[in-house]
Amino acid sequence: MTIILCVLNLNDNAVCPVCKMKSSHFKNFYGMMDIGKIKDWKLQLKIKERLYYCENSQCKKENFIPNAQVDYKEKIANFSYVVSIPENKKRICEFFDIN
Repeated sequence: MTIILCVLNLNDNAVCPVCKMKSSHFKNFYGMMDIGKIKDWKLQLKIKERLYYCENSQCKKENFIPNAQVDYKEKIANFSYVVSIPENKKRICEFFDIN
């Protein structure tokens, strides 16, 4: 059995870091990582991010990922830390009704 926990970017638009033009043209991409087990349940972290395309034809930046407050590696490290705390494992088990 597997529990998949998702972190999503739901913004419909972003600002190009070079020309400052707003863009709503993007494609989604995903990262998936196994982060351990709780009892017999496998835990996976899925991160969905958006790659935006600059709509300014004069801009040197063709595509970009908006600057996030927390980068991908830090999201994984933070989540792994939270799951490693025994009390949190108990809460996760209770939340998903895992015996």
